[in-house]
Amino acid sequence: MSWTSTDWLTVNFYDDYTAGSFFGSQYGQRDNSQDNLFAAQSNTTYSYPQDETEVNTTRGNPTISISRILGSTGSVYHVNFYDSRNRVIQSKTFNNTDATDVASTQYSFDGKPLRTVYHQQKNGTNAQSHTLITKMNYDAGGRLLTIYKNIDGAPSDQLIATNRYNE
Repeated sequence: MSWTSTDWLTVNFYDDYTAGSFFGSQYGQRDNSQDNLFAAQSNTTYSYPQDETEVNTTRGNPTISISRILGSTGSVYHVNFYDSRNRVIQSKTFNNTDATDVASTQYSFDGKPLRTVYHQQKNGTNAQSHTLITKMNYDAGGRLLTIYKNIDGAPSDQLIATNRYNE
């Protein structure tokens, strides 16, 4: 199959990132430019945030997906990166404006998402870049208590949801 033909809509790759080398080195590398927005790794302080360390042992997991944009010759590239527990720690999408959207997740020791960082870019006319941080807090029983969001480094986080439980 030729990559320049128009007879395919989506191509999926599994197990590793070697297929990314066909399209450029950025497809096989996790973007760590937003890692400073995550909590420091700790095995002694609740909620026990873990580092966002990628692994290359991704057997059975989807790694790269390429989708043709209908009505054009362009494509959207999507890459998933995993940690040692097969959790997606980052998804990168190379969008139709030749920019990159990056969604990264930091997990607790027991696998709950603690923070997500979504960085979206738009190139071309009216170029834009936005970063959305979501922080989730849990009680000692592992139940979600609050969700806070911050857009583009605003001075304070905004409370989005509060959950209360009958004890």
